[in-house]
Amino acid sequence: MVYEDTDAAMLRLFECFMEAAPQLVLQIYILAKGNDHSPDNWTVVAQIVAVLASLVSLSWSLVSYHRALRLSLPDKANMTWPGITVQFIWRFFSIASRVLALALFASEF
Repeated sequence: MVYEDTDAAMLRLFECFMEAAPQLVLQIYILAKGNDHSPDNWTVVAQIVAVLASLVSLSWSLVSYHRALRLSLPDKANMTWPGITVQFIWRFFSIASRVLALALFASEF
């Protein structure tokens, strides 16, 4: 059952990188290009919420896959909650910087 959980975590990881990552790049691209003809600020707030949700989704899928992988290996200790928190923050900021660089490059060129 532990191995099935690891496989399910890997499938969630694939789904997240095929669904949330392109949406994240597109939303940051749209925010970087600006929307001058829409005076509604709620649209920008909704886009920022979508960006943050995608970032959290990507980060959590990586952390949960790594946690499930460690659970399936008998010689590895389980991850503690402080370890999960630190790894989540690490993944969040590393993904955010890479995707932001990619989206800003796309918006400029």
